[in-house]
Amino acid sequence: MTGASNLFSSYTPCSGKDKVRVADGSMAPIVGRGSVRCTNTLSLSSVLHVSKFPISLLSDLGTGRLLGTGTEHEGLYYLDKGSDEVALASCLSPSQELMLHHRRLGHLSFTALSRIYPALFKSCTSELFVCDACELAKHTRGTYPSSGFRSKKPFEVIHSDVWGPCEVQSISGHR
Repeated sequence: MTGASNLFSSYTPCSGKDKVRVADGSMAPIVGRGSVRCTNTLSLSSVLHVSKFPISLLSDLGTGRLLGTGTEHEGLYYLDKGSDEVALASCLSPSQELMLHHRRLGHLSFTALSRIYPALFKSCTSELFVCDACELAKHTRGTYPSSGFRSKKPFEVIHSDVWGPCEVQSISGHR
């Protein structure tokens, strides 16, 4: 099941009469079905398009083909070694894939990422590479002298930290 209609390589609209139950217990209509090509070696058929579904679920019971194995630990399934094909089954845009690598590699700079993944960078514009965590990490905190005044009751004195322009310019040109 997927909520993204752009993932389908072949698609047949459905009437919407058939429904599936989603995690919150409500029923969502099936608006179409078709095939999704996840990787060069993995193509899924009979994929349901449920427009209100926020994620994609992988379940290929029809072919009987082993896609991967996982081990359950405290209610979460972890993919075992050798299940790499399933891990690659999500279809990301080049900019989404680069942001994923950026986060997984500890917020590596985009300059360094461009040397590691030059083909991905060619299909993206630099305006797309804005990381909130990296922007916030550049913030510095100014010190202020203590007034020596202590409040005698709650909310008698309200403290605020007013922060000025950042010393380092962000990738989007802000300080």
